[in-house]
Order: sequence, then C-alpha cells, then structure tokens
Amino acid sequence: MSNKEPAASIAIDPLLPPWQGWLPFFIAAAGIGGAAVLFWAASHYVHGLLFDVVRGYPFLPLVVTPLGFAIIAAITNKYFPSAQGSGVPQTIAAINSNDPNHAIKLLSIPIAIAKITLTSAGQMCGASIGREGPMVQVGASILYTVSRFMPTDRMPRHQFDRSLIAAGGAAGVASAFNTPIAGIVFAIEQLIKLIDARTCVVIVAAVAIATAVARTVFADYGYFSHIAVSLPSYSAWGAMLVCSIAGGVFGGLFSYGLIPFTKILPSFVHKFKQDSPVRFAALCGLCVAVLGLLSNGTVYGNGSHETQQLLHGTQTLPITYFLLKWLATFFSCVSNIPAGLFAPSLAVGAGLGANVSMMDSSAPAAAFILLGVAAYFSGVFQAPITAVVIVTEMSGSYSMTLPLMAVSLIATAISRLICRRTFYSTMSEKWLERLVLKQSLGSGPRVKHSKN
Repeated sequence: MSNKEPAASIAIDPLLPPWQGWLPFFIAAAGIGGAAVLFWAASHYVHGLLFDVVRGYPFLPLVVTPLGFAIIAAITNKYFPSAQGSGVPQTIAAINSNDPNHAIKLLSIPIAIAKITLTSAGQMCGASIGREGPMVQVGASILYTVSRFMPTDRMPRHQFDRSLIAAGGAAGVASAFNTPIAGIVFAIEQLIKLIDARTCVVIVAAVAIATAVARTVFADYGYFSHIAVSLPSYSAWGAMLVCSIAGGVFGGLFSYGLIPFTKILPSFVHKFKQDSPVRFAALCGLCVAVLGLLSNGTVYGNGSHETQQLLHGTQTLPITYFLLKWLATFFSCVSNIPAGLFAPSLAVGAGLGANVSMMDSSAPAAAFILLGVAAYFSGVFQAPITAVVIVTEMSGSYSMTLPLMAVSLIATAISRLICRRTFYSTMSEKWLERLVLKQSLGSGPRVKHSKN
C-alpha cells in the first residue's frame, strides 16, 4: 500500500451552476431586454397617434377615453385580473408568498403579453400611465417561467424562484429606463428586502444582459438626455425645502389615496368601484379627458415629452400642469386598468420643480426640476435610495447627488407621516389576501359537512 496521502482538494460551491444549466436564464434575460424594446416601440407609436388625434380633434377624448378605460377594465377584470395596476405589488406578493401556486397566478407569459398590450392601449386612450412599472411584472414573469427549466440543486426551489423573480423585476426596470444601477437598487429596496450573495449575482447578471439588449436600440439614451446642472450656492436650499415638503405631501396623498381601504375617497365611491368596476373605470376616463381639455392635452400619456421640455427649457408649461398631471395620474391608476406609475411620477415631479424654480433664480431651473422629480418620486414610493440613483443615472448630474439625497430623505419622512406603510407593500398584502380567499372559496365545495 502506498503511504502517499491523497492530494488536498478544495470544495468549491459556485454561486451559479454550470453555464449550460443557466442557458435558459441568459436567453430569458435577453428576452426581457427585447420586451422592453417592444414595449418602448408600442408606447412611442401610440403616443404619437394620440397627440396627432388630439391636435385635430381636441374634444374626441371625451368619448374615446372613457370608452377605452371601460373596455380595458372589462378585458382585464374578466381575463387578466392579475394584470391590474402597475404589476409591482403582484411581483412583491409572488416573492413574499410561501405558496408556489400564488406566483403561478400572478406571473406568466400570458399576463406579460396582456400587460404590454393593455398598457399600450391605455396610453393610446390618453391615460396618464407609463410602461416602466409594468415592465417589472413582465420581467418577473419571463424569468419565473424559465425557472422551471433550470437546475436548483444549489438552493431550495422556493428561494431559487424568489431570486429569479426579483432579478426579472430589476431587469425590467433597468431595461425600460436604461438605468442598470437603478434597477439593482430598486430590487434591493423595493422587491426583496433580504438579499444573499446568490440572489445578488442573479440580479446583476439579469440586469446586465437585459440592459445590454435594450441598448442595442436605445444606444446611450438617457431619459433626461444627460442634463448636467448643479446648485451653485446654499441660497437655493430654501427652495429645496419647499420641493421636499411638497413632494412628500403630494406623494404621500397620492399613495394613500390608491390604497382601497383609505378614507380619501368617500365610502360610496369605494362601493361603486367594487360593485361596478367597468363603469367606475369609464368615469375615471371621463375625468382624465376633462383634465386633458383643461391642460391642452399635456396630461395625456406618460409625460416623458413634457418632462424633457421642462428640463431643456424648450417649452413653458402652465403653472397648473403639476396639479392637473397629478390628478390625471391618480384617476388613471385608481381605475385599476394596467398602469405604470414611474414615468407619470417623474412628470409630476418635474412640474413641481418647475413651479418651485419660479421662487428662486439663484440656480438653473433644471436643477430644481431634478429636485422636484426626486422629492415627488420619494414621496410616492418611499424609496429614497432608488430616487437618488435613478434621477442621477438618467440625468448624468452627479454634482446634484447630495441635494438629491437631502430632498429624497425629507420627502420620504413627510410621506410616511401621511401614508405609514408603502403603497407597494400594502397592495402586495392585499393581493395575497385575495389569492388566499379564492383558494378557500375554491376548496369549499369539496368539504363534506355532517347532517344534524
């Protein structure tokens, strides 16, 4: 017998299994980038069509918008109920649920297709909605679907699915905004609170692949076209405080008003919404159409065009734009049609910042607009880190980082005084309660009762 001892070996537990097993992941992540490009093309086309029609027939939305809202709500409620709203609460619910059947009902390829189609239809009807939030559910649906074809020997199936759902949501945001860092931060701050090394690697990989595919079309596209501005002195901090307070108050009220059991809307309105969701959606559409008339059509759509005009100073919007866009976005989202909040929130914040810039001429108007965007975004989503990163990454104004941090933190604190729990977390719990209730009702007929 040989006296030689076997050579020492190091057991390596890689974060990812061999690449062959992860080939579906790579293809799906690229598919998320392709879906973002498709969604962008559809959104761009319907916005152009909408504004061409509005210019020629400004009163037509009084008929088309309510009718469109009603049709979209009817289709969504009957065939794709999980596609309602932005899709972010459904994604969070799928991550937090311990029942795998819940994720199947909230995330699927048919739901992703319906999300893109119905959101684009809503934009064509004049709804003040965006595509970036829905891309969270689209991306999560794509990666969750392919997770069944991938090996899970390195982690439990439930943990594996949660990681891929979060990665898909992050990739959706990143590819839609062309902001990879913001996508990663959004996943950590909003989607999955506790993150391990494996999940972090999966999120980064999905974001990188999806964004790379999207950039084949977007190139170095910046949502704000890389506006390099700064605050030259501390004299502007008074106006900064106004931005923070207004962003926190209006953002908090917006989120609080969308939560079903709140008292901002009278009880009879909640009852009407529950009993007649299609007619309620039509009424919301009529409100949006009226606001469109009052704003000369500027509140229709996701607001990206108006935001860029304000930042570049190519057009001066009326001082009422901020409030009218806020109302139009609220009515669009409370109708429960598939609707994204991100882009309209940026537009509302831009309107807020433009109004505040009239109070102080010591800094460029664009600087206050970026502060307004960060403040209102933080007020709505109570996600200050995401707000800072997404505004900085989209604008390229890294010298604004500290002021953006200040307004985001203050706005978030004020918003939490109004809406104590974030809108996304509250609505995700409502989705889980709804699924549990349906399960209990579905199992009812199979229960045998004894006769007395």
